[in-house]
Amino acid sequence: MTALATSETTTAADRLRTVLRADALVTGGVGLLALLGPTSPYGDTAGWLVRAVGAVLLVVAAELLIASRWDGARLRLAGTVFGELALAWVVATVAVLALVDLPTSGREILAVVGLATLAFGVTELRLARRIS
Repeated sequence: MTALATSETTTAADRLRTVLRADALVTGGVGLLALLGPTSPYGDTAGWLVRAVGAVLLVVAAELLIASRWDGARLRLAGTVFGELALAWVVATVAVLALVDLPTSGREILAVVGLATLAFGVTELRLARRIS
């Protein structure tokens, strides 16, 4: 009797979809925290600004989920765009950390979110480039 070996081949597109979904989950979580959390754990920032950032992050999370369902050139474009946006977010985070006097907890929160965003951005760009 011959047994057929079944192995699932994970493609770059499959991995990119998974990373986009994980990014959506993290982005949505941070957005909910900013939208529903304390008015400003970051210092003297206006409460409306933190809430607005939270709402924008929730919209981005929804867009990430939608893009994770695409195929081919659209998926590659989505990976490239979201990867570049993530890197732009990291640059903005570094600028805020360098220029704004924040309490320690605010600096730590921004640094952790910035590092996670950097990891997602680099991963999304690398996987997008592997899709033919």
